[in-house]
Amino acid sequence: MSDPDRANTVDCIGGKPGPLFYTTQIPVSLWILANNKQSGTGQEACPLRDRSGQVPFFDARDLGYMRTRTERNLTDEDRSGIIQAYHTWRGDGDGEYTDVPGVCRADTIDNLEKNGWVLTPGQCVGAAPKEDSKPFVEKMTRLSGELRAQFAESDRLQAVIQANFERLGSGE
Repeated sequence: MSDPDRANTVDCIGGKPGPLFYTTQIPVSLWILANNKQSGTGQEACPLRDRSGQVPFFDARDLGYMRTRTERNLTDEDRSGIIQAYHTWRGDGDGEYTDVPGVCRADTIDNLEKNGWVLTPGQCVGAAPKEDSKPFVEKMTRLSGELRAQFAESDRLQAVIQANFERLGSGE
């Protein structure tokens, strides 16, 4: 097998949440390998689309729920979403594959080599788009109002406690 063939055996890399496995609490990567990513005819032809020179990355680190304090589980929807995206990328799923920032991204082997072979799914898929948030001035106004209300409640409660102490004859 030549070097280009070796570089083309990784079919997919998926990042999984940390406490998904009983034996480790660290995030892990699942690598799917394929002997042939080229479509075409012949004895060893792959019936899927030609995927040579490409590797998709899936980042599932933020998926799932904490079943216990130390165990994370993926929901059926999480699993089927990952599986569906992978099959769509391979060419045997429904619809057409598209990259989703923060979730999945297909990259070329040439681009991976240019970037120093960084194969961490979290870095390769990028960050999920941030939700539109309110401008800073609006947030600060709201938070300042909440803080003033909490200070007022604190003053009221201190006065109640002090009055109770005085009523019991312990006020100083």
